[in-house]
Parts: sequence; structure tokens; C-alpha cells
Amino acid sequence: MSRTGIYLSLSIAGLLIPYAFLGLWLAAGGFDAMAFIRDMLRHPVGAFFASNIILSAISLLAFITIDRRRRDVPGSGTAVIGTIIAGPSFGLPYYLFLRERAR
Repeated sequence: MSRTGIYLSLSIAGLLIPYAFLGLWLAAGGFDAMAFIRDMLRHPVGAFFASNIILSAISLLAFITIDRRRRDVPGSGTAVIGTIIAGPSFGLPYYLFLRERAR
């Protein structure tokens, strides 16, 4: 499999797998933003993962912003939006896919 295929596959997995868990949570109690935050931070392990993901997303957004100024990566804005909406598990492999495709 090519690098673009690997990156695209990882971005799809990075979108579908986390949203599958979110879907289970939503099915159990519906959408409630405060309950989401409370449940996410209820246990130190959850807070660990939440803070790790948030800091990873911020780092990725900085990387994309800096890197796309050096390289011409068409569609890099979609990786930024995808990182904000879906998280770095989607945003990083998707940006790498776009970057590899632009080479």
C-alpha cells in the first residue's frame, strides 16, 4: 500500500473509531454538553486522555499552520477543520495524506 493509502486509511479510522464511542455515549443519554464534560473529567484517567488529546490537537494545528506556509499543500484547511471537529486522530493522518499527495 502506498503512503497516501496508508495515511488516508488511518485518517478514516481516526474519524470512525472515536465517533463510534461517542455514538454509544449519545445513545445512552442523548446530547448534553455539560454531562459530556463531566463524564470526560470524572476520573483522572479520563482527564489524562482528554488533556492529552487537547494538547495534541493544539500542537497539530500549530504544525499545520507552520508547515503549510513552507509547502504548498492544497486542502490543508480541511485538515485544520477536521482536527477541530474530529480530533488529531483524523487531522494528522489526513494532513500527511494531503502533504504526500501534493509532492
